[in-house]
Amino acid sequence: ACSRNTIAVPAQTSRLVATEPTAKTENTTAKAKPSSDNSRGYNWKNVLWSGGYITGMAFHPTAPDVIYARTDMGTLYKWDAVNQTWLSLLDWIKPEEDNLLGPESVAVDPTDPTGDTVFTALGRFAADWAKPSLGRLAKSTDGGKSWRRVGPEVAVASNYDQMFGERLAVDPKDGKRVFYASRGDGLLHSEDGGETWRVLESAPKGDVSKRMERDAAGLGWCAFHPDDSRIMYLGVIGQGVARSRDAGKNWEMLSGAPAHTHRVAIAGNGVLFAAHESGLSRFDGQQWQDVTPPAQRGKRFGAVGVDPRNSNRVIAARLEWKHSQPKFVSLDGGATWREVGPQRADYDFSPASYLAKIGHWKSAAPAQFVFDPRNARRVWFCDWNGVWRTDDIEAERVRWQLLPRGHEQGAVLALRSTPLAPLISGAADADGFRHADLNQYPPQPHSMGGTPHTDET
Repeated sequence: ACSRNTIAVPAQTSRLVATEPTAKTENTTAKAKPSSDNSRGYNWKNVLWSGGYITGMAFHPTAPDVIYARTDMGTLYKWDAVNQTWLSLLDWIKPEEDNLLGPESVAVDPTDPTGDTVFTALGRFAADWAKPSLGRLAKSTDGGKSWRRVGPEVAVASNYDQMFGERLAVDPKDGKRVFYASRGDGLLHSEDGGETWRVLESAPKGDVSKRMERDAAGLGWCAFHPDDSRIMYLGVIGQGVARSRDAGKNWEMLSGAPAHTHRVAIAGNGVLFAAHESGLSRFDGQQWQDVTPPAQRGKRFGAVGVDPRNSNRVIAARLEWKHSQPKFVSLDGGATWREVGPQRADYDFSPASYLAKIGHWKSAAPAQFVFDPRNARRVWFCDWNGVWRTDDIEAERVRWQLLPRGHEQGAVLALRSTPLAPLISGAADADGFRHADLNQYPPQPHSMGGTPHTDET
């Protein structure tokens, strides 16, 4: 039998298959294998389509192509570089716990050279009506093939807190030290790789009065200095940025920091860039500097990334809950900027080309940028469509390629299967589709002029 805290999941695959866990002794991880039993006459697999909000990515700094991606609702993904597809990691969650289908944060242990040790915070809504109302932290040591719940129940809200960076952080020098910046319980801390947790009372908690409501609450993100893990930063929603210089034992609120930070990116030399409600700021360890592109000052920024090898190479984007958000790149630490999308760039949506025909989805609410750890000119970003990549961020006209395979996150609200006719579907934010070939992406969406329901399709 599986241990109480061990969750059996199917082998990584994009197909929906019947699974049956193998027997294991207590306190071991049970793995599940696809069942070959087809006695009921059904063999399930996915209908091809793509899209949905990827709200963050975690890259291992040295293991090649180890990338995890989180969503505002749905599953957690891992990148399969060989097959150029995303693998779903949360298919084990049962209907009676469907509120756990919301990975709010993801953090990979940089001290595990395989990239297989990863943490996530699960919970779509922090609400009394949700099942369950509180979320959970979970840990995998085999790259997401199996998971174990760790730590206490906490308020987690991936669908509410789409704009914030990573609440989970693993010490880059000591993988046993893990932190979680919660929306309601302060800064949680583990010294044994997630086995036991306690609240760091010395750290600020922020306003936790609305932890079970839609409003942002508590702490928004936690981050380490990449080369000196004694230095940590904490986003306190509505109050500013806190810093610790002694590995989290003591904290100070930083003077001059923006009050409402969404995400930060820290270069190897410790220079920090923050995207916030009024623009972009740079912190060199001593003072804050406004580095917002001049024409964008006073406007909200959400996504920001910095080259870990060179703090002069920065990329950032505006944040509004709509399409055509401008992106900017700087090669001099924010002194000057040039636009790299959406107008001065090319976007390749293939093989899910129909996404380009859904008018509001080009450069829609960019969430995060990451400079590839192994290729300085390659940059990744994520938005409402999914994950994008360019192989040359310094090109005169940047080409962004969507990587949609395996990313099937959208909310299907309607299905109609009529004998001898194609499947018809309706989906939130993506209109509807006529699936003439279930093994191919639909060529175009079919607008139904509102929220799709079965009787409309």
